[in-house]
Amino acid sequence: MNGDHSRIAIRNPDRPSLDLLTVHFDAAQYDAEIARAENDHSWEWPDRTVARLLRTRLREQPDLLGRWDCHLGWVAARPDDQGRVHVSYFYPKRPVGLEDLWLQFVAVIELPAGDPEIVVDEIVRQITETDPREQQWLTGGSVEAAQQLGFDWSLRH
Repeated sequence: MNGDHSRIAIRNPDRPSLDLLTVHFDAAQYDAEIARAENDHSWEWPDRTVARLLRTRLREQPDLLGRWDCHLGWVAARPDDQGRVHVSYFYPKRPVGLEDLWLQFVAVIELPAGDPEIVVDEIVRQITETDPREQQWLTGGSVEAAQQLGFDWSLRH
C-alpha cells in the first residue's frame, strides 16, 4: 500500500517477460468493497444460508459437538444435493500428527422447509440430544483408529 492508494502489478507467471498493466485503486474503497462482498448473502439459496448459519453456530459453540468429543471440520450445502446440509467433524480430535488416532464423520442432514434460523435451531437441538458418531456417517480415518475407537471400518460410507 502506498498512502491512501494501493497498486497491483499484474504478472503472468508463465510468461515473465510479458508486461501487463499496473492497477491503481483507492485502498479505502477496496476495503469497503471487500467488507460489502463478505456480508452480501443475497445470492445464497436457503440450504446455503442454513449451512453458513450452522457453521457459525458450531464454531461459536464448540461444546455442541464437543460434548461427544467431536470437533467441527466443515459445513456445506451443495447445489446438486438440494434439501440437505453436509456436516463434517472429527472424533476424538482433529488430526495433528501422524500418530493421532482420529475418525471423520460426515452427517447428511435433511432440511425441513422454513426459516433458516429456525432450521438451524432444530439441527443444533438434534446434535445436542443425539450422539453424532453414527456408523453410517464414518467417512475417514484409518482401520486402526476405527478398531481402537469401536467402529467397523468396512461399513464406512
